[in-house]
Amino acid sequence: MPYKLHILAGPNTSTLKPTTANPPASDPPTRISPTTSIRIHIRSRRTSATGSGGGGGSSGSSYFSAPAHASTLFSITYTFAPAHDIGGDELVLANTFARPIRAQLPYFFPAAWAALRRFVDPAIDGDCYADAPEVFGPVLASVNFLDCEPEEEEEGGQPAAAAAVVVHENCPKDVPKPAEARRRWFLDPERRKNWRWRRGHVYRWDFCNALMDFNDFSVRIPGLGFKIEVFKYWDGQPLRFVLKNKRTGEEYGVVQLELREEEDERGMTVPETVVDDGLEEAIRETEVQ
Repeated sequence: MPYKLHILAGPNTSTLKPTTANPPASDPPTRISPTTSIRIHIRSRRTSATGSGGGGGSSGSSYFSAPAHASTLFSITYTFAPAHDIGGDELVLANTFARPIRAQLPYFFPAAWAALRRFVDPAIDGDCYADAPEVFGPVLASVNFLDCEPEEEEEGGQPAAAAAVVVHENCPKDVPKPAEARRRWFLDPERRKNWRWRRGHVYRWDFCNALMDFNDFSVRIPGLGFKIEVFKYWDGQPLRFVLKNKRTGEEYGVVQLELREEEDERGMTVPETVVDDGLEEAIRETEVQ
């Protein structure tokens, strides 16, 4: 049977509800927690590459037509308004797994890991052989584009409907430019420790790559010149992107990608379901806690 990609999001790993990729460009980012809103973009032939459910034009059309994203295949754009100050070295974006994956890792995994750190993100760390595997990178050094002064914000740190689909690099004057220089600059842990994510301030960033291909469910390995077919090594676990505090473990927002077998000859499609009232209820419960 063919597989479909299902996208879930929520304030933490225990409270997730369906959401959508490539939403109408006129829609505001989707609020998934009291502090965090997101937009997800996926390039797929099976969804007309940038198609979406709803009118007003797809945000994917605007996103993938931007020069900076000509080769991008997958993106999560975050809007983040911390409820309290967070150390620059503490805010991380992590891929987490509930069960061990060491038995599924291919024999060439050490070479693939080295290539990933060399060519994609030298800041990533983690242990893929642990009982609860986790790979993480500090937001300051890992995200592709960071905007520390985003426009079009509404009161309370929530994004306005007119917020730009594409995030452009925009950091304080003492941070090197362009984005590649900022990422290299913050490879130094001491520089990250001197940074504060400020309470009451709004930040936007784009975590994107040209590695995850949802047309054939493969991952390209940079520097090694080949793709990994996901189904050869997949044990059925979802892929999670968890924005969290590395020191305290507090979670600020979770995006989860699941592959499910479904009787549908069309194969994978990006779900058209929008976040429902259940997610809003979960967010309110989180705010009360």
